[in-house]
Amino acid sequence: MSNWGCPQPSLRCAMGSFRNVFVSIPVFIVSGTFAVVLSKVLFGVQGKGRYGKTAYFEKPWFLDWGMFVGMVLCLFVFYVEIWYNKYTGSQPPATSKKLYWVIAIPALCDLVSTFMMNVGLLWIPGSIWQMLRGSIVIFTAFITVTYRKRRLYSSGWTGVAIVVIALLIVGGACFKTPQTAVASNSSASSGAAATGTSSWEMMIGIVLVILAQFIQAMQTIIEEQLLHDVKASPNLIVGMEGLWGFLLCTFISMPIAANLPSDLEGLYEDSIDSFIMIYNSPTILGLVIGYVAVILLFNIFGMIITDETSAMVRNLLEPVRTLFIWITDIFIGYVISEELGETVNWWSFLEGAGFIVLCVGVFIYNGIIKLPFLTYPPKDGESKEEQQALVHSVEEGGNPSLQAQ
Repeated sequence: MSNWGCPQPSLRCAMGSFRNVFVSIPVFIVSGTFAVVLSKVLFGVQGKGRYGKTAYFEKPWFLDWGMFVGMVLCLFVFYVEIWYNKYTGSQPPATSKKLYWVIAIPALCDLVSTFMMNVGLLWIPGSIWQMLRGSIVIFTAFITVTYRKRRLYSSGWTGVAIVVIALLIVGGACFKTPQTAVASNSSASSGAAATGTSSWEMMIGIVLVILAQFIQAMQTIIEEQLLHDVKASPNLIVGMEGLWGFLLCTFISMPIAANLPSDLEGLYEDSIDSFIMIYNSPTILGLVIGYVAVILLFNIFGMIITDETSAMVRNLLEPVRTLFIWITDIFIGYVISEELGETVNWWSFLEGAGFIVLCVGVFIYNGIIKLPFLTYPPKDGESKEEQQALVHSVEEGGNPSLQAQ
């Protein structure tokens, strides 16, 4: 973070980096916000499908596929990097042949965890969904102690305990939210959209989102083991992970999902029906294009922020993104459609309290908030490496994508 990413102290370089960050942070927050908001809105939009029936676009596998398409587009950015560096005579971005193959394993983790989160988003509000992702702190701490065999200081344990309390508050707020604010857009034939989401579906959604954080935390370990000696452009890493995810989703996951029993809600998905609905509905088409675009922007500008400042700065922006998601959902709920957004009620104050407690827990865990009666890792030696690893783990589960969400 020193010198604003400049190899040598330079006012010109520092000013250029400042401009990059000044532009990147708003784009990162806005694109990250709409990556979640558009996902939720898509689930609430209706279109005519394969057999001429009108149904809600509840397609978690398709959103998974769309996320990987957005990540694949980072490869085009990488090749633009190559062209630009050749044109200017600069050093070309780093590449690695090993990357092309080993990145398939993290891509598989990304595929599974993102699908689980997309299914969870079917049944819980977008703001609560984003807050529940803070549970990755718990799994990061568990991995630190059990796998990395490193000491977790009292600040770490305190942060984890506060995050657990926050998740209980947020989960309670989810169950108390009026049904219209969490309207399940399950197949129109089932009538679930009219009756709202059941408590059982909300519970499944919460559990799926939390379990997905465990997979993302494990993905960090896999990436560290497989990519520790790989030197490559971040755009190439994200693009190759997206390419592998795209292939796995297109040729394995989606065909399997299409052949599952149709009563397995959240697992069964007719991909041909998805594309027919997109063809028949300009609204769905526009939302899908917007979703892919914000995934691309979120990844590109997230990498710029990390490169120009540090992973800690990007990590600090996550609570801001959560707040923007909540505000945007409320705006949609009151201005556009109550079914597509959220409404404010007395239990929203409980959700807000949970959000504040979650921020405090995460900040204490990462050493951003320092309390005199807690112990913190020293700033040098092994503990510094540990602190950097923890920040990487908390930052979108160590996954350079959305995560893409």
